[in-house]
Amino acid sequence: RGGAVRHIIVAGTSTLQQQCKQLGYAPSDVLRTSGMVVHPTFHRAAKRHSRQPSADSIMVQHGELAQPEEEERDEPEEDACGALLGRPQEPRRALVSFGAMPPMRVEAVVDALKRRWPALEVVALCGANARLLDRLRARGDCVAEPMLPALQVRDHMRRTDMVIGKPGPGTVSEALASGAAFVSERRGVMAQEKKVLEWVEEVGAGVVVDDLSSPPADLCEAVRRCHPTVRARAEANRAVFEVRDLVMRCLELDVSQTLLGAASEGTW
Repeated sequence: RGGAVRHIIVAGTSTLQQQCKQLGYAPSDVLRTSGMVVHPTFHRAAKRHSRQPSADSIMVQHGELAQPEEEERDEPEEDACGALLGRPQEPRRALVSFGAMPPMRVEAVVDALKRRWPALEVVALCGANARLLDRLRARGDCVAEPMLPALQVRDHMRRTDMVIGKPGPGTVSEALASGAAFVSERRGVMAQEKKVLEWVEEVGAGVVVDDLSSPPADLCEAVRRCHPTVRARAEANRAVFEVRDLVMRCLELDVSQTLLGAASEGTW
């Protein structure tokens, strides 16, 4: 009211929550979600989720943020790859993703993976790099995809054991929501990506190597060890539904206050 706008910040990790505090945001204006927000289609059986948020989220009640009741959660569906369910086996599938215009050195990454693990199924997303697409398809030992719709990228993530590429927060969040460990490198990391790599290593959601074109011999074993953590985080992340419920409650509160104000002023 009076031109003031209330900003509510969504913080998907404790680091982001702490940064909000350092920037001066009041705790009541920070929604600490159970994970990072991704499109609901990245969650298994998303259409069956009710409006009720998870117990870890915070909702608006009577103008304040409060703890809601617990949500009934769906059991995760079994993916094509058994490793995603925590079974003790070596990774069988890798998805290489370096954004919409991946560099040509993706070929060196694919080559290193196939030389060290010939049985590993490698799928490379080539985006708008037609030259990379042609070169990888000519190899005959990997699957090379052009620019794909978001839902097809999601399907690839659901079928893979690990996503290999640049540590963009969106890609990392989508990979983990899909049940895949994230693998990246310290080489050529952008400033805003360093915190992402630190988080991946800190929580055990993936593996960070020095150079993806020269992966360590124990990479697959390290990825396998990440799968229980990745699975647990994928099942626990209901951030998009928590934000949805927050928005709905804010809208309901705003409508109620508008009607009350109109009634008191005799304008309805």
